[in-house]
Amino acid sequence: MAVDKDKHRVLPRRIRWLALAAGCSSGVAGCLIMGYYFAIYPVPLILGAAAQPRYPLCGRWIIRIGALILSIPVLPYGGGLMLLSVKHLYGAHDFNFLSVLTLWAVSFSLLTWCDVALVIDAFKGGRARQTKH
Repeated sequence: MAVDKDKHRVLPRRIRWLALAAGCSSGVAGCLIMGYYFAIYPVPLILGAAAQPRYPLCGRWIIRIGALILSIPVLPYGGGLMLLSVKHLYGAHDFNFLSVLTLWAVSFSLLTWCDVALVIDAFKGGRARQTKH
């Protein structure tokens, strides 16, 4: 009975919107630095966030896989970019550099927040299944 309930459990709206925002910001930031083909990476995260209310189980897995796929290039590159650019912030007054850096910081923060929210939600769902058995 608990497994059937879990199949139809819709993620909270804030997690779906967070996944959508993380996917869109990462797509734009990645396209600016890594080229237009980077826009392929956030597609599963965005589609999963859009499809999850209608197809709860499939959408949840698409969001999780999309977050993993997007985290592989964004988190190491974004973290490294932010650490290396701290020393250049004092002398940098270039609008392009600061705007790309800000977009990467937003993308890095949103994706990290989304990953943490998905892990917490997965643990909450697992605990709910364990307590019902």
